[in-house]
Amino acid sequence: MDDVFLTLCRLTDPAKSNGKKNLSLRYFLGAVGATLNDQLRKDLKRKLARLDNLTKSVRDHRRRRIAHLDLRYAGEAEALPPVLHRDLDDSLELLNSVMRDLHVALFDASTDYKEPAIAYGCDGDYLLSVLREAHEPGLGDKE
Repeated sequence: MDDVFLTLCRLTDPAKSNGKKNLSLRYFLGAVGATLNDQLRKDLKRKLARLDNLTKSVRDHRRRRIAHLDLRYAGEAEALPPVLHRDLDDSLELLNSVMRDLHVALFDASTDYKEPAIAYGCDGDYLLSVLREAHEPGLGDKE
């Protein structure tokens, strides 16, 4: 879950922090914003503002427990706010929507960014062999 929290936070970070650019959706939106129509820009900004609200407790976990290990929270003197499943699901769905909107606008193609369906019994090694085979036929079955 920490990886999900970190990724959500990174993608929704400001375009800049401490004078340095972040590879975030806001930075990307600033970089390609001129190529998007006004309505789409407004919609994306609205979705990012909603994402900010949905990820407030996730950001607290990132700041105080995952990234910095705030002493007050490490000692459990003060509990961190819970991350509600509903908020996390809504955040991921909204992120999926933002990514889809950008992909359609920039590449005139649609992609669903939800988690892939993986057949039972297929693990990372199997996935790597499939990818190797797709890249260079005959390599996947040598290992």
